[in-house]
Amino acid sequence: MPEEEEREALESLRVTAEKGDPEACFQLGLALSERGGQDNLTEAIDWYERAADGGVAEASFNLGLLYDDPTSPLASGADALKWFRAAAEAGIPAAQVNVGHAYSKGEGVTRDHAQAALWFRRAAEAGNMAAQYDLGVAYERGDGVPADVRIAAEWYARAASAGYAPAQNGLGLMYDEGRGVPLDPEEAARWFELAANQGYPEAQENLARMYSSGRGVPKDTEKAFQLLAESKPWERGIPWRRGRLAVASVIVLFIGVALAAAVFLW
Repeated sequence: MPEEEEREALESLRVTAEKGDPEACFQLGLALSERGGQDNLTEAIDWYERAADGGVAEASFNLGLLYDDPTSPLASGADALKWFRAAAEAGIPAAQVNVGHAYSKGEGVTRDHAQAALWFRRAAEAGNMAAQYDLGVAYERGDGVPADVRIAAEWYARAASAGYAPAQNGLGLMYDEGRGVPLDPEEAARWFELAANQGYPEAQENLARMYSSGRGVPKDTEKAFQLLAESKPWERGIPWRRGRLAVASVIVLFIGVALAAAVFLW
């Protein structure tokens, strides 16, 4: 849209918003926030707040996102949580996930895994893939819910089937270990591959392990080396659960695959 037309559209929207129309307030806040710059963001917050007061739940969520942006001069963890909670209570699944994370990490609230699981469940039942994965992690660890690997695998499967890479990797690990599902290395490798194809590093590492040992897939040291190199384990830490290879194990695997490849080529 040409700049002049955009300005006229914005002013027309402003006129409607100033009459107290909540949806117009939301759309004006959205337009201003997309423009960027502190002045526009400050004004966007004002219009979002009016929209939120008028019952537009998406405005509460967008306020949470604005305050949650660490690069913004307006960043405020307390305000972000306040608005995420408002959006969560209004039924926005992504906001429910964010509130769940706040409780699981103790950010802005007292750490409470039971509350975290409650919010993850609300979002998971609404079909949010990240929440389904997080709820699976909660059941696997026993964080805020009774530990139950079968239920954990069920939640991983829901998110994995929808294409969520962390859950695909998590479900692969369950099949690889026979936890909550039958032991099935081939099925494990299938899920690892789906996540690895999305560039998920922990799945690339796990699939590399499978190719290195010939577990669930034909042994292929060249493929293992390629996957491990793509995962770049030296650039990041290894999470607690999603990649069972500890840093030392990754290094050992990398060296082992490299030596095997060198012997083969020689």
